[in-house]
Amino acid sequence: MKIRKFLQNIVITGLLLTGLSVTAQELDRSPKEALLKKESSGFLEFRSNGWGFGYRFGNFKTGYKKKMWDLSFAVVKDLKQYKVPAIGSSIGNRYYYGKQIHFYNFKALYGTQKIITTKPYWGGVELRRFFYSGVNIGVGVPIYVYVYTTNDGTGTNIEKFDADKHDYQDIYGKGPFTKGLPEMKIYPAVSFKGGVNVEYGMLSQVTKIIEVGAQLDLYPIPVQIMAKTDPKYFIFSIYVGFHLGKRYN
Repeated sequence: MKIRKFLQNIVITGLLLTGLSVTAQELDRSPKEALLKKESSGFLEFRSNGWGFGYRFGNFKTGYKKKMWDLSFAVVKDLKQYKVPAIGSSIGNRYYYGKQIHFYNFKALYGTQKIITTKPYWGGVELRRFFYSGVNIGVGVPIYVYVYTTNDGTGTNIEKFDADKHDYQDIYGKGPFTKGLPEMKIYPAVSFKGGVNVEYGMLSQVTKIIEVGAQLDLYPIPVQIMAKTDPKYFIFSIYVGFHLGKRYN
């Protein structure tokens, strides 16, 4: 919860910076052409419900506007999940009790990024805002656990987790991830991503960016990560991202 609150404060700060920069944008409406037309970067994101990484690339349409592709992979967690120790296990085999699937998504988004305030020629920072939308392929992999088959705890078996069947005291520990792969399920979705970012540094050929924003995923087939919770038709998250890339022609 502390991480989520920290991310929320960063997003609010970023949005306030956007509002304060509107005046500066209005004062600089003269035509501007980008000397380096293309931009690309790899990125890492820390989200309120997980983490992800990806690749962003695109072209300047004008000196103030870019059309960008945003491709990413993410591990999605439920805010209610937490690890518990396995009863009777001597190897510290911790697992998420009640979690019935591992959930991931692959996104391909396309949209516009606009410069709010430009970087001075000697270096400094450049503030931008952006909005992307596109498709999202969610993947759910069932979770298997080792369960006791005898009352004295001498025998175990591996089974797919079932909240109606497996009590906390029945579970010895988590099973192998690969066990659930043959039963994975696809969750197609549409996604939206928006926010602000700050590029800093002295070299125009190198992009170093800190980004804050929010993402919304809409699933026609509801996603249920934790057992005995309501399936979700939409998943919302806020995030902080770090980009490193280049500009070129």
